[in-house]
Amino acid sequence: MQRVNSPSKVGFSSNIVFFCDQNLPCSHQIGLSESLALELAPFNIKLLVAQPGALRTNFQYAIIQPGKGITAPYKGTPSETVYNNLQAMIGKQPGDLVKAAERIVDAIVEGKSQGIEVWGKHPLGRLVLGKDCLKRTRDKVGGRGEELEMTKGIAESIEVDGQL
Repeated sequence: MQRVNSPSKVGFSSNIVFFCDQNLPCSHQIGLSESLALELAPFNIKLLVAQPGALRTNFQYAIIQPGKGITAPYKGTPSETVYNNLQAMIGKQPGDLVKAAERIVDAIVEGKSQGIEVWGKHPLGRLVLGKDCLKRTRDKVGGRGEELEMTKGIAESIEVDGQL
């Protein structure tokens, strides 16, 4: 019989709507984490995906500033939106980096943060950090439910005739 310790794996997922280039890697990371959590559950290993909102950091200063602003081909595109939103947020991000880090460490060490359990029945914990991220997550989940209802008839239409 194999003995397996119970280390924690923490994944970070940026859930900021205007980070167009982040959506694909983040969705892959969450999908991978969901699958990995199920595979590791028999070994008593749980995963945590931390989804921070906008935290007050110096991240925006790392962006290379275009010398003449956004060039003509990029006017009105998601790239211009990302650039403008990041510029407007400098020093105004609502999230406190230290508090977010404390919540993550508490969740890993104690299994809960602020007295709230992080893991339910599923071996994957999701730690949404920030009111801005919570709102976007709720909006996204709500929108997915509407999409499912809208296409429900299509989903149900492919069953083999005469089968349940």
